[in-house]
Amino acid sequence: MTIYSFYIFDRHCSCIYSREYTHTTPGNGRTNVNNESDVAKLLFGTLYSLKTLSLKLDDSQSLNSLRSFSTGAYRVHFFESLSNFKFVLITDLAVETLQTQLQQLYGVVFVNNVIMNALSPVEFGSAKITNDSFVRLADNFLRLLPVFE
Repeated sequence: MTIYSFYIFDRHCSCIYSREYTHTTPGNGRTNVNNESDVAKLLFGTLYSLKTLSLKLDDSQSLNSLRSFSTGAYRVHFFESLSNFKFVLITDLAVETLQTQLQQLYGVVFVNNVIMNALSPVEFGSAKITNDSFVRLADNFLRLLPVFE
């Protein structure tokens, strides 16, 4: 089991944070390289379409009716906050849902280091999350998960 990548989208559909994990090298991946790539745009489009479909099929109209979906090669885990920040983890197929871990990542790491940070922009626009403490704490949080290998 392993985590391949982690994305955060803001309420304007912009990828404000991306992190790829390479489990073979000590540096362990790249940060904010794929924010403007077609991968991030296609991922957001897929999530938007599936979320819209799941809301139409779900009578409860809950915000997080879409939790994860899988393809033949990977599983995508999804969490959306009340402020419309979307957290996405891409893992291998053997990983069960990580909804509660994404909620914890949002509530503990993101809120304390990005939302409560006076130097962070209120509207990101073309800005990206480059806060070193957020990057370090998010990496540490994900590395401590039993699925991170």
